[in-house]
Amino acid sequence: MKSSITSQAMFIRPIMLVLAIIILLLFSCRDVSDYSAPVIVIFQPNSGHSLQVPDTLYVKGEVDDNRVIRSVTVALVNKDKIPVAPVRYFNPETSYFKISTYLVISDKSLKSGGYNLVVTASDGYQVRQASVTVNMIETPLTLLGYVAVTEPLSFKSVITRMDSNFETDTSFVFPKSFRLSGMSSLWEQFFFVSETPGVIHTFSTDTWEIVREYAAAPPRPEFTGLWVDRHLVFSNLNGDAGILNNYGNLVVRTPPAGGKTIQCLAADDKYIYAEHVSLNGAETELTVFYRPTGVIRIQRLLHQDITVLIPFDDKVLILSNTTEKAIISEYDPGSLKLTELSVLENVRIISALKIDDHLFLILTPEKVLMFNRYHNQVTDYLHATYQFGKYDSLNNYLYLVNGNVLDVIQFVTSNLVHQLVFDDKLVDFHIIYNK
Repeated sequence: MKSSITSQAMFIRPIMLVLAIIILLLFSCRDVSDYSAPVIVIFQPNSGHSLQVPDTLYVKGEVDDNRVIRSVTVALVNKDKIPVAPVRYFNPETSYFKISTYLVISDKSLKSGGYNLVVTASDGYQVRQASVTVNMIETPLTLLGYVAVTEPLSFKSVITRMDSNFETDTSFVFPKSFRLSGMSSLWEQFFFVSETPGVIHTFSTDTWEIVREYAAAPPRPEFTGLWVDRHLVFSNLNGDAGILNNYGNLVVRTPPAGGKTIQCLAADDKYIYAEHVSLNGAETELTVFYRPTGVIRIQRLLHQDITVLIPFDDKVLILSNTTEKAIISEYDPGSLKLTELSVLENVRIISALKIDDHLFLILTPEKVLMFNRYHNQVTDYLHATYQFGKYDSLNNYLYLVNGNVLDVIQFVTSNLVHQLVFDDKLVDFHIIYNK
């Protein structure tokens, strides 16, 4: 009998031990799952709060949890969930955290519309988000003035800053010969590109001091193109292109082109467009690079020299010259389709400017032509000679340059509203806005 009881006890003990382990595991799992995710409450701003850029957004709230809160982030993001202001990061290491912080919204390029203020909290096990909508009112565009570059001598240039009434604000001699220039109202910077050896000299339009310089690379240290939008896009005689941010840092560089140079340059949000010319001048290619990476999308052999590249409506307008005629074409990088739009017999294109996605002005030695892409039609606009020009979309004015004379023309009526005569030849002219 005793032997039978002992035997049963020996059998029950392992079962009880296994049951105890299972119960402990169950309670252990329950212990973890019972902890809830962080609870986030946003007190300020209220959903629908409006502010005009630039401004500072005050954020007030709280995060509560059963566990220690490891991290909290506060971000203002656009519809693509990309931050539009510096993100604030916190490591509370406590179970209750009060949020009281400011987000500085200084990007003057932000468009009006709804943006999300997102608070994210993590306790190391679970992550929780809460958000409210903030209505952004963009900075109204205003015209602040102009920058004119003249060249009295081959080894020096004069840079003149004027206010909106063409009164001279600042004028100084820069001891470099002119090659190219550009203007970034958004960054409040002016770019002067000197001749070989090429250097991009960046001026602050507030103090007119040089804030940085970027030199062209050997073996052919000369810049051939400059395109300013949200970045500074450049090309050079070595056949490659690059992108600089507003701090002067190189963010993208295209592959080396070997025995080619870039002679013409343009860019949009997706692509960089360049005219590649062989060193002997025998071959001309349109090269399209992916803007984010600099990788080549396509290269297309052409049989004419490109004079101007103008991005429009996710395409690029190509204005070319041959010995007998000018050709207007468009290239669609999405479909890789090159379309010849118009042939202008006995015409030579000097330069061009974009009015909108369907209207362009073409400058020739005899007159100014208007090209309507919507109707695919070329008509006379002005019977006058100009070398280059700029368009002010805010006031609908044209600024057209002939030698040392600047004509300000009302675009719709083509009437001359102002004329400015400089002492020396104008080599470039820029419009300064507040953003």
